[in-house]
Amino acid sequence: MIEWAEAREPLASWGSVVDRQPPTAGVIAPVDQITWIPIEGSERYALLESATGGWLVCDDDDRREIDALWGTEGDPALNPLVDLLWRRGLARLGHDHIFEGINVEGAIEASRQRYTLVLLMSTGCNLACNYCYLGHHLPTSDVAMPVETALAAIEEALEQPWDEVMFDFGEIAVAGSRFETVARAALQMAEARGKRARIAIQSNATTIDPTAADLLAELDAVVGISLDGPSELHDAARQFRSGAGSYERVACALSLLRERSVAVHLIATIGRHNVDRPIDVVEELVSHQPTSFLLKPVLAKGEAGAAWDAEGVSAQEYAEFMTSVLRHAAEHGSQYLDQTATKFMARILGDRNGWRDSCTSRSCGSGRSLHVVDPTGATHACPRFVDDAVPAGKSTMVRLQPTRRGSAPPVVRPSLVDLLPAGLRAAPSTCGGCPWLSTCGGGCTLISHDPSQPAVPQPDPHCAAYDAVHRELVQRILPMYLSGAMQREPLFNGAKTRRLRETLA
Repeated sequence: MIEWAEAREPLASWGSVVDRQPPTAGVIAPVDQITWIPIEGSERYALLESATGGWLVCDDDDRREIDALWGTEGDPALNPLVDLLWRRGLARLGHDHIFEGINVEGAIEASRQRYTLVLLMSTGCNLACNYCYLGHHLPTSDVAMPVETALAAIEEALEQPWDEVMFDFGEIAVAGSRFETVARAALQMAEARGKRARIAIQSNATTIDPTAADLLAELDAVVGISLDGPSELHDAARQFRSGAGSYERVACALSLLRERSVAVHLIATIGRHNVDRPIDVVEELVSHQPTSFLLKPVLAKGEAGAAWDAEGVSAQEYAEFMTSVLRHAAEHGSQYLDQTATKFMARILGDRNGWRDSCTSRSCGSGRSLHVVDPTGATHACPRFVDDAVPAGKSTMVRLQPTRRGSAPPVVRPSLVDLLPAGLRAAPSTCGGCPWLSTCGGGCTLISHDPSQPAVPQPDPHCAAYDAVHRELVQRILPMYLSGAMQREPLFNGAKTRRLRETLA
């Protein structure tokens, strides 16, 4: 039996080829690189095409039938299997495949519904986390963004060609009253220009008291909060300068936000302190009933870069962590899948929701549909790659170690221009033979960037983890959906299961 699923909200490239007429008979060949992956615990296989993202699931008899077709002459009008292989983006007929001439990258770009402006109101912090990528600056005036710079950046953001703008204020624990002032101004300025706006923050949550929680609820803010697992794991890495842990304050803040129905996105940084306890980490996160959560590896930047042996984890360790979490999700429910896994699953299905805010891809939009402005007014492509050595008001794409200043930054008007050359949006030359190229796109551009080669794509060091996540999704989660389980899970967004024999009937 041959099965597949069709997205309820397909990416425009998939939607545009639904009724496309196949060519006449021709030699059947893979579009690019095809891979057979055994389905865990069964005699079934998934067939995947790396260039198009096309796939199907079948039994061993169907596998042998498909393999026998490669290199032979086939006519889609006479053989439904040939027609299916062509329609699913798995095969060429002669020189033609279903996405020939289709602008897939343009479809991904069009899936983004909003522009995001991240304002780093301060690059200082009241915590001194072991792995902080911005360094351990105190939240003093010399690392604080002037309100006038923030307002100028907001004006520039509202000139971007999107009807909706997300204003992300980074860490508000050290912003004081400036956060409320600028957030309210952003909403008013957007309304005056007829644009939709949303407020977001990323916080250690240590200063979210009832008053702050009330404000966030009033602003209808999306609140990102760092939580690295149970108290003993979280407090091992996320401490105040006194050495005291921050878990209790975070738990209190989460309770306050939950009482007010504020949307919360939890972020766990996976490092030496918690990589050996994946289930404990994910159970802790899920227990707080977040809207979503993310399990991201620690970067070899800032404090972690300076003490990598003590704080860092290898790509393989992170991959094993994610494998354990996905197997836990297969057994206990999709609420245990993090944001990276759910995005990859949506992309496998061809659902356009997998590409909105599409981190973990060379098509992520960083530096184009997302800009970061630091306290000096310099513009960056991503919140995790902030170069503190850039002249005020200028742009960059990678981060260097921060330096101290003696006085408050000057007021400037940031420039929100495209920061990444087209060359870096492409997958690196070493990225070949992987069945996930269409969904991963070669991974993150910035995380592997070498400043000495500014336009040469390089491999994402977390490739092993992306491969592990994809394989677990295809081997465990997707077959469960095709078999009738998880039919009402939001993860699948109402995708329709199809079977070749039923289609013929």
